[in-house]
Amino acid sequence: MDHLRNSIKLYFSELSLDKIFKNNSETEKLETEELTFRDHAPRVSDFSYRTSDELNNLYSKLEDDWFREPKKQYSGEGKSIFYLLTHFNEQVLTEIETNPYVKYEHLLKWRDLSFTLGEDIFTTSYLAYRDVQSKKNRGYFSWKSTIATDNRRLSQILKAGVAENHAHFGATGPTFELSWIVLMNQYYKKEIQEKISLLAEEGKLTPKLQHKYKGNDLTLHEMIKLANVLRFELVRRYIDIETGKDIGANCTRNFFNSNFLTSSHEVESILLNFSECIENIRVFKDIFSHTYYHGSTDNKIDYAIPDNLHTENNKECFYFAGERILLYKSFYYVYKKDTPKKLLLEHILHAYLLIKNVIRHEIIQSNQRLGFGNFKRYQDRKNLFILPGSIYEKLFAQHVLLTNVNTMNIISHELRIGPNGNEEKINKTIKNILKAENQLVFPLRSTSLISESVEEYLTNNSQTYSESTLRNPTFFTLHFIKSKDTKATLLNPDSQSCRNKKLRNEVKKQAQGIVKFRNKYPDFAKFVKGIDAASSEMNARPEVFAQAFRMLKHHQLRNNEALWNDTIVNNRLNITFHAGEDFFDIIDGLRYIDECLCFLGMENGDRLGHALALGIDVQKYFELKRNKLLIPKHILLDNLAWILSSINRYGLKEHLSESNRLENLFKAIYSELYIANIQNSERSKNLLSHISYHEYYDAWMLRGDDPLVYQKFCNEKKNTNSNQFFDSLTNETYWERCQLNNCNPKLVGLRHREELVRLYYEYHYNYMVKVKGEEIKQFEITIPYINLVHDIQNKMMEQIAAKNIMIETNPTSNYLIGPIQKYIEHPITRWYNLGLETDVDMIRSCPQICVSINTDDAGVFSTSLENEYALMAIALEKEKDKSGNPKYKPSMIYDWLDRIRQMGIQQSFMNR
Repeated sequence: MDHLRNSIKLYFSELSLDKIFKNNSETEKLETEELTFRDHAPRVSDFSYRTSDELNNLYSKLEDDWFREPKKQYSGEGKSIFYLLTHFNEQVLTEIETNPYVKYEHLLKWRDLSFTLGEDIFTTSYLAYRDVQSKKNRGYFSWKSTIATDNRRLSQILKAGVAENHAHFGATGPTFELSWIVLMNQYYKKEIQEKISLLAEEGKLTPKLQHKYKGNDLTLHEMIKLANVLRFELVRRYIDIETGKDIGANCTRNFFNSNFLTSSHEVESILLNFSECIENIRVFKDIFSHTYYHGSTDNKIDYAIPDNLHTENNKECFYFAGERILLYKSFYYVYKKDTPKKLLLEHILHAYLLIKNVIRHEIIQSNQRLGFGNFKRYQDRKNLFILPGSIYEKLFAQHVLLTNVNTMNIISHELRIGPNGNEEKINKTIKNILKAENQLVFPLRSTSLISESVEEYLTNNSQTYSESTLRNPTFFTLHFIKSKDTKATLLNPDSQSCRNKKLRNEVKKQAQGIVKFRNKYPDFAKFVKGIDAASSEMNARPEVFAQAFRMLKHHQLRNNEALWNDTIVNNRLNITFHAGEDFFDIIDGLRYIDECLCFLGMENGDRLGHALALGIDVQKYFELKRNKLLIPKHILLDNLAWILSSINRYGLKEHLSESNRLENLFKAIYSELYIANIQNSERSKNLLSHISYHEYYDAWMLRGDDPLVYQKFCNEKKNTNSNQFFDSLTNETYWERCQLNNCNPKLVGLRHREELVRLYYEYHYNYMVKVKGEEIKQFEITIPYINLVHDIQNKMMEQIAAKNIMIETNPTSNYLIGPIQKYIEHPITRWYNLGLETDVDMIRSCPQICVSINTDDAGVFSTSLENEYALMAIALEKEKDKSGNPKYKPSMIYDWLDRIRQMGIQQSFMNR
């Protein structure tokens, strides 16, 4: 099936628009098809490795088989590239009670192709072809945004209730699907056009998708305009065919009756007269499309949703019905034998799908680049076109808060949002999200479809937000965002700033805002259960957030504010932290996790997000990096001190020879960064000239303290020793009481050692140390180093398990961003294998860490919680042992998944 999938990618993703527009007749179509295939085949990575003879054989397969209707291959009957979809669909899709489902055994193949092109192209073409064969007229189009598999056993397990412990609110909804509806319905809005221009300025994230027309790349604006016209033409054509009437008579100007897209000047003409198309859409919307209700407002979501939509669609994803209907109808008449002007319809549909896929690649992360930096560019544009206050923003919230929860039986729904601004803004953000749930969008104004509390809200516009109106188990974790010092700031010789000063000030401000929010708005503060820090680990270390996390974790409301309208809000703010997800070296990721434990005061029941460094295959990771790493020198120095101390801490005496190599490297880099650049005083030079990795590690342990304290000590003119200074510190505010890390009693003694205090000061304030530390060094990976990292990784897993620190896993997120090549390589099975394994030694050697399965950013990754469980299940079922036999029995896999489902609920912050 691989060649079939790659052929579909070629024709529906990689093809140039030129090749569609110039094939104006059946004769021209036949003459150019083989040339088109050869021109574009190299764009598909798998085809680029094929010889000319192999490509000839593949085209023969296409010509004689896959371009023909299933079961009529080699018959010489009419052919179409749209039969490629049918051949794939018949293998991987099925229909159960009018809903499309994925055949579970083909889930990985389905995921590969549907992630590239979107699901709707396959589900609608599958149902259309089936209905043509059975002469059936379909009326239901509101199935899930991510369809489920036909695995009933897994479905029954998940029906017992699942927890979503790691989902970012702004990226959990159907970002592309709603964005596309906006672009196809509201391009005329100035704000939307400005957003498109902004996207164009940022540049394509998938630059190989260069869709040319007449030798020139169409601009983003031109492609979206053209898509609008193509879409309207598809809707118009299926309605004309079914009603026998020309709906163009209702439009201000009908320029669609010409030989559409067959003239060399047709595209230019359409773009020039695009305003007429917008007016036609407006007229069509007023006459034919369905009206929806939200609050006291009536609105049209999508002109392609007909007013006579079957009432069965008034559930689940009704807002996708219009796009699915127009695709379904278009495919239906492509597959139907006697459709008039079928070739023209194929051209229009094909061009529309190609342009839609170009835009999709810019919003859904499908460019196959690893790393958080690539993901962040997608994340930053996820809701670019979903304007605040619009009906689409309400639909987005409705999908996250209700549709996802109800269709997947989520009984604990933790959403991450940013604590942006002061207490009023935090309160407003949470209030608006919860309010959006009450301001639902309804297909009909009917009490049979609206709960009593919502009906009351719609009637009286009463703004009550008691717990009873929150009809799902949603709560929030506030996540700080890691940001990096600019080089201009970090390397400014006149600056007296510590590292990450700007971010530290922002975190302080936000943390104090959270405290004020909890004190001032306890009725909404009860929905906030945890704190987190997200975004790239390269931007900031846990030390930046340490003081804020200690303050928030132990914050208690004053007695007179703990009760408000019978609401008790004294819940502990639980800790979770994005850690070990993206790193220069596995050791760097492990150190990052250790910093969470040491600096944030993580304890029993707290959680780590992702934590890939804690379990990925060490050898495969370094092979992926070609056994050479490029690391900033200061990061490498920190890593060396940490790994050398870990050898002692964990008693790994068998690695002494590698320890000697690393210690020599530590001495060389320390001398280059610190000894050569200490200019503060002779005393500092004398104290820091003979620092070993032991002392450097001890100074590292102090990084959870506020660096301003150390600046004050080192800049004092009076001769005070460090123990006198720290023992006499006064704390006038709650923030100051948290300035020192008291999670470990050993730190008190470390602060009494002046060489450690001054080393910590130099780390933050020595300009030359920072300049030299930013230089990049190539670090060679040896076999002894690989073995050492593997052993430290094992010891750290045991430590995490002993502390009962839990891990939120996100399989698709880690597959797309992290250094794993297959779902089966995800380390979740290395962390927990009870129920999966029967070998006693394997069970005993596994740390059995409490893990959960989550989505992270379902909209950006085009997935769902149900899908994440299924992907892990099928990956395990397809795994083979050394003899080529299935490694795991299905019953064991489902036992294991059910245990993880239960652990996910145990991880929840909801009822703590």
